[in-house]
Amino acid sequence: MDERRQRRVIAVATALIALAYLVGVSLTSGLSRPLVQGDARSYFAYLPSLVLDADLDLRNEFVRLQPNTDPNPYPWDVGAGDLAANPFPVGPALLWLPGYLFGLGADMLAAGAGLDTGPRGYGLFAAWGAALAAIALAGLGAELSRRLAAATIAPEHALPATLLVWIGTPALYYTLVAPLYSHAVAWFAAALALWTAWRASQPPLLWRRWLAAGLAGGLLLAIRLQDAPILLVPLALLATLDRRVRGGAAAAWAGGVMLGYLPQAWVWYRLHGELVPRQNLGAPGPFSIARLGAVLFSSGYEGWLSWTPLAAVGIVGLGWLALGPAARRPYTDRAGVPRSAASRWIATAALAAIAGLVLVDVVHPYGQGAAFGARRYVSVTPLLILGVTAAIAACGARARLRRPGWIVIGALALAGLWLFIAYELLVLRHGVYPDLIQAWQYALGHWSG
Repeated sequence: MDERRQRRVIAVATALIALAYLVGVSLTSGLSRPLVQGDARSYFAYLPSLVLDADLDLRNEFVRLQPNTDPNPYPWDVGAGDLAANPFPVGPALLWLPGYLFGLGADMLAAGAGLDTGPRGYGLFAAWGAALAAIALAGLGAELSRRLAAATIAPEHALPATLLVWIGTPALYYTLVAPLYSHAVAWFAAALALWTAWRASQPPLLWRRWLAAGLAGGLLLAIRLQDAPILLVPLALLATLDRRVRGGAAAAWAGGVMLGYLPQAWVWYRLHGELVPRQNLGAPGPFSIARLGAVLFSSGYEGWLSWTPLAAVGIVGLGWLALGPAARRPYTDRAGVPRSAASRWIATAALAAIAGLVLVDVVHPYGQGAAFGARRYVSVTPLLILGVTAAIAACGARARLRRPGWIVIGALALAGLWLFIAYELLVLRHGVYPDLIQAWQYALGHWSG
C-alpha cells in the first residue's frame, strides 16, 4: 500500500472514531446532560475563562462545571492572589481551542435560531468542538507515529502496527470515550516531539528543525509534565550527530523546549506562584517492589501490562530493535530501503523512557481511581507502535514465525479491544466502574453483578 493510501486509512479511522463518539454521547448522555465530567472539568475550565472572560480566574468556571452537590469555587484549594488553584495543565485546552471556538459559534447560531444548547461557553457544540479537536489530534498522533515507524523500521508494517496499537491499548478509550482528558493530545504531543526530532537528525542539518523539535518537546511538557522521560529519545538522536554540530543543535533544541513550555509556566505562575506547581502534589512516595508489581501487573485499577498485554509486545520489539540485527549492523528492508542504525538509539532511549515513566508511576503520590486501566501510558503509544512494528518485522524475517507472530499480536490486540468493550458495557448498562477482574468476568460471560 502506497504512502497516500496509508494516510487515507488513518484519516478514515479518525473520522469513524469521531462519528462513533458523537453517536455514542448522543445515545448515552442525550443532548442536554453535561459532557464535561470528572477530571475533564479542570482541563476544560481554561477555555471559557480565556475566551469569554479573558482571564485565569477559574472560580466562576469551577462553580459552573462542578456537580450541583459540590458548588465549590476552590476544588483544588486557593492559589496565588486568591485565584482558584488548578494543578491540571493548560496545554490540552490550548490545543482544543480551534474546535472550541467553532463549537461556540455553532452554539451562538443555535441560540439565535431559538435552540437551547446550554449556557454560553459550556454548550453542547462547544464541548463537542473541543472533543472533536482532541480526536483529530489523536489521529494526527497516529499518522506521525506511523511515519516514524515507517522511516526508522519497516514501512510495510507501520500501518498495521499503528492500527493494532490504537485498538488494542487504552489509546482507543481516551480517543473514543474520554477525549476531553489530556491523554489523546498527549499522544499527539509525544508523536510530534519524536517525529520532529527524527526529521531534524536527518540531513541536511538545519537549526530551525531542532528549534521546532524543541518546541514540540516543550508542548509535551505543557500537556503532561510527567511525560518528560519521553524526551530521552530526542536527546539520543542529538547524540548521534557529529560532535562538531551537536552543541549548536542541542542549544536550539533546549531553547525550543523552554519556549514551548513557556505558556504553561506562565499559567502556573499566575495560579500557583511557581513555574511547576507543588500544591496538591505532595511528596513523592517510596519506591518498592510491591508497588512496582501493582503498577505493572495489578488486577485492580492499575496494572499497565495486565490491562494492556499488547504493550509487552511493543517492549519486546523495542528490545529486539536495540539488541537484535539492527543493533549490530545497518540493514535493508524488503523494499530495498536502507534503515539507519539510529533506530538502535531510538529503541534504547524508548526503553529508558518507558522505564522512567514506570518509575514516575511508582512514586507518584496521586491515587488510582476508577478508570480504564493503564491510562498513564497512553503517551507512550508512539513508542509502542515502534516496538510492535519491530516485532512484526522480526517475525516476518523468519518464515516459521511469520504466521504465529501475526496470530499472537492480532489476538492480543483483539483481547484489548474486547476488554474495552466489556468495560464500557459495565459502565453504561450496570453503572459499575470495574477493576480488571470484573471486566474480564464480564468479557467472558461470568459476570454475576
